[in-house]
Amino acid sequence: MPKVLDEIFSFEEMKERWNTDNPNEPYVRAGSPPSFYDLNKWIIRVDDNDKTISTTGWTEHPDYVIVGGTQSIQGSPRGHMSDLVPFRAKVIPNKPLLATFVNAPSWIAANEKTGWQITNIEPSLLNSIPKNIIKKITDYAEEKGAAWGIKPADKIEKSWHLILKRY
Repeated sequence: MPKVLDEIFSFEEMKERWNTDNPNEPYVRAGSPPSFYDLNKWIIRVDDNDKTISTTGWTEHPDYVIVGGTQSIQGSPRGHMSDLVPFRAKVIPNKPLLATFVNAPSWIAANEKTGWQITNIEPSLLNSIPKNIIKKITDYAEEKGAAWGIKPADKIEKSWHLILKRY
């Protein structure tokens, strides 16, 4: 049964383990992320043979946490997000989360049902994040053709499995 390892890895540690476990499918992060999206803490999900099958990362800031970077190997067992996200929610501080998303109406709607504000972000929530970060993530999302959103600290839910059940 796949499980999330009870350890937080640096990017370098995660990538080394990924590449050792998956030499035919080395870890490659799509594009080169801007410095504000440089994720420095990672968790790993493994299969029954203790082989890395997926990962997700985040970086903590004084007023918010940026999350993302989720990736899985081809053909691995389903359940990556339903395992990784609840584990991550237990180890990150209770602060607003920021992330970019695939700009697809069904994906946006599914994430909004789990507490993310994407299409209609409350002004008070926007004001809780430094304006320079809002500008950077907005510019980055526009450049990549992505959506972005904020999940309020008091609404960090452990129910990503609801998103996966809709697909």
